Amino acid sequence: RGGQGGPGAQAPPVPRRMPPTEVPEAAAAAWREATPRLPTRTCPGLPLGTTTVIVRNIPARYTQDRLLHEWVPDGSFNFLSLPFSLSEGHPLGYAFVNFVSHEAALNFQARWHGHFFGRKRPLHITCAPVQGYHANLRKVGKRVLEIITNAGLLPATFRGTTRLNTREEVLALARPARTAA
Repeated sequence: RGGQGGPGAQAPPVPRRMPPTEVPEAAAAAWREATPRLPTRTCPGLPLGTTTVIVRNIPARYTQDRLLHEWVPDGSFNFLSLPFSLSEGHPLGYAFVNFVSHEAALNFQARWHGHFFGRKRPLHITCAPVQGYHANLRKVGKRVLEIITNAGLLPATFRGTTRLNTREEVLALARPARTAA
């Protein structure tokens, strides 16, 4: 009667949670494509001349190879670094990408800013503090080469669409330039 709980009244059933399920990669990719992105007005502008961007909010489960599957090396960028915490054993959640031109960086930002790789936070793409291919390689430096022995944890470097040996690129940059006699 009127929602009163008298003798013989049953409590409403408690909704049960569904167990989590694994989502196939193809379905996850389709979901990402269908997921709305942030409005472009929230996309921060890149200062004129910017070629290196920092991409934030990359899920910890993403590897450099997985990023290269998403961002196929098409000649528009020549450096991709997904910093990795050796003590924590996973990426730090951001990446640096250097493009061959300011226009290529703007196109990448327009395409990917606000895109979701995970369920919680959209990618946030802004100007990186270090600009340029050689400056980013210098930042890697010999010290990092001594610490990181796994080539998969080093930044990916490219000439066009050809992947280069990053260790050799860093060492070549560190060698003194030869002068003509």
